[in-house]
Parts: sequence; structure tokens; C-alpha cells
Amino acid sequence: GSAVSPFVCTVLGEPGRAYRVVLPASVLAEPGGYAVTAFASWSQNAGLVGGSRPGQLGAAGSDVLRIGATLTLPKGAKPRTYTASVPVTIAYE
Repeated sequence: GSAVSPFVCTVLGEPGRAYRVVLPASVLAEPGGYAVTAFASWSQNAGLVGGSRPGQLGAAGSDVLRIGATLTLPKGAKPRTYTASVPVTIAYE
């Protein structure tokens, strides 16, 4: 029932280069230690990326990357702000 927004960052590098996004299978959010899963990443230049689909830097050497996930809460959990540290690796192909 609360606002949802992805993590957004700019990836910079050599124009035209492909890159890989590596995300964890899951992490825990606090407070409560609730599971954050189903990570997905979307590239402004290449669409859905991750797994076997690389991102692509544009002619100016940049791309905008959005990362989202699902936080699973138990029934009856009160609305509040949850935080999680998510390791994100971005590597050139």
C-alpha cells in the first residue's frame, strides 16, 4: 500500500560497450529480516537486462539502469520503511 520506486543509477564507460549486471538471489530487509527477492534490472538502452542479457552503453558512453525487487512481508505487517543493502556488480563484457 505504499509508494514503490526502483533504484536508479547512471552507468558510464566506453561508448558502445556491453556490460553485465549481477544481482543477488535474495537479501534481508530490516527491521524484521524479511526477504527481498525477484530482482530485475532494466536498461534505458537495452530494455530488460541481467542473466544472459547484457546492458549497452550508448554513443555518449552512458546508460540509465533501474533495479527493482520484491519485499515479502508476513500477513499483518505494519506499513513502514524497510531498508536492505544490495550488492550490485556491473562489469564490462
